[in-house]
Order: sequence, then C-alpha cells, then structure tokens
Amino acid sequence: MAEKLYNLKVKNGTYMKDGEEKQNYLAVGVVLKGDYGPYMILDKTFNPAGIETDLGKTGISISMFKDEPRQAAPKITPPQITPPDDDPF
Repeated sequence: MAEKLYNLKVKNGTYMKDGEEKQNYLAVGVVLKGDYGPYMILDKTFNPAGIETDLGKTGISISMFKDEPRQAAPKITPPQITPPDDDPF
C-alpha cells in the first residue's frame, strides 16, 4: 500500500485575517511513496491555466506540504463574575 508523503498545493489568492494579509492555497494532489518509488496524483479537475502568475511567466509553482497534526485551539474560560458584597438584593 502507498504511503502519502506530501500534499500538493498552489497559491490562488490572498485574504485578510485580523488586519493581516494571508495566502490562500488550493489542494491539487498528493505525492505518494510506492513500491517502485515516489509518484504523484493530481486532481483531474485542476487546471494550471487558471492560476494567476506574474506577467510574462509561463509556469506555476506547486508547493509540497507534509501532513502535520493540527494543534487544538486553546480553551478559553469565561471570567467568573461575583456580585459585590453590598448588593441589596
């Protein structure tokens, strides 16, 4: 059975988060390790001609990312509200 080595992604734009510009990536395939060496599988609906490039460039970059476990979001505990001692109610 093949083992996944990398996820293949292309940069396809930017977005704003917390006032900071971030890169948006589109997953386009995977690189697998097979019995006879590594090979890749590309999503057959991926069209490289649709990826924006700088004027005059004829190629695109496909980045390879290893699978990494996502970190759990930190738990936020709500503040404890205590009524004042001189509350007439």
